Amino acid sequence: MMKSYLIAFLLLSLAFGYSQEYKTPFKTKFNYSQKFGLDIKEGDYLLTVQIKGDTLFYNTREGQKKQSLLVTKKTDKYVIAKTAEGNYSFYDIEKHRLYVIDYFMSRYILMAYGEGYSEIKQTINKMMTQLKDGKSQKQVIQFLIEETSFDF
Repeated sequence: MMKSYLIAFLLLSLAFGYSQEYKTPFKTKFNYSQKFGLDIKEGDYLLTVQIKGDTLFYNTREGQKKQSLLVTKKTDKYVIAKTAEGNYSFYDIEKHRLYVIDYFMSRYILMAYGEGYSEIKQTINKMMTQLKDGKSQKQVIQFLIEETSFDF
């Protein structure tokens, strides 16, 4: 009897996919436009990132519609995801930070959410500098991957 419950649970888990959810309260949203520069918005936010199967969902306020992205790579430290338009996002699992790259009307827009005001500000500035210098989104994501290897 117990085996049948266990088998049923495992089948249901596989059918609906494994889901991980991370919730991080934070105080500052960063929005860096290639045209208008860095915009910093203070407030009470809650970054919710859910990884369900091969999809990453996120929002920054309770009740807000979640954005969905296709997961292209997942490790214990980070998740890389991509939009249908080919724009990349990077979620640092250990530091609870989400970086989003958007290329719209021949200009880049970067968004960053999570804990660590100074580090996020410094990172998003480096990301925009790299994009302005002609690096690809993949090269900027590689920079973020390298940043996760430092644990001090």
